[in-house]
Amino acid sequence: MLRGGFSLDAALVLLLFWAHITAAVDRTAFRRCEQSGFCKRHRTQVGQVKYTVSDVTHNGTALMARLQSTVNTLRLVIVQLNDSTLRFKSIEIGKDSAVLITAQDAKVLLTYVPFRVDVFEKDVLLISIGKDSAVLITAQDAKVLLSYVPFRVDVFEKDVLLISVNPNNALKFEHFRKKEDGNETEAEAGFWEEDFRSIHDPKPFGSSSVGIDLSFIGYKFIYGLPEHADSFALRSTAYVLFILKKA
Repeated sequence: MLRGGFSLDAALVLLLFWAHITAAVDRTAFRRCEQSGFCKRHRTQVGQVKYTVSDVTHNGTALMARLQSTVNTLRLVIVQLNDSTLRFKSIEIGKDSAVLITAQDAKVLLTYVPFRVDVFEKDVLLISIGKDSAVLITAQDAKVLLSYVPFRVDVFEKDVLLISVNPNNALKFEHFRKKEDGNETEAEAGFWEEDFRSIHDPKPFGSSSVGIDLSFIGYKFIYGLPEHADSFALRSTAYVLFILKKA
């Protein structure tokens, strides 16, 4: 008899029940990477766009910089919050970017729990800006190393490397644009609209997605929520974490 009053027979029936549900999932209802334009671009164009860092500044709590590539320009902010979380923020810099964020988008972002500002920026112990890199050191012995060429961020704790951001130059930021701009590289299928089963996905400002590679050094398992039903121990592959769809 198992603890809690369940018999082995009942446990076996429950296990078979869940196995039946899992087997009954219609996998064709889920879009695969080769059926999604942005996913194919991210996986086939790794390293084609390289970002470099310039105009590095700080305000005592945050490290700010400009990320520049041949495709677009981004603003990077690295900040420590009161709960000692390190937050990395990147936003497009351009004449159209601010206009294309509607009031409804802002409302969705501000009410979505992970984006709510419930904790404030926390002063850091030291920020040093050098010729080739910048360093942010927290009071908890964490160090953030921002390398300029190519763009890369390494996070250390007590001089032990824990996380590397963009070590393989996989950062790809698809910015908002207008169809009349007529860039030939954007004419591929799925960039301005896509169809999957009975769902039509219009993209009035083009495909807008962000992808980047993260390496967790020395960890055997990383836990999180994958795009579709899978193990909580994430595999070494890409997952869609959040999508904000413009209507």
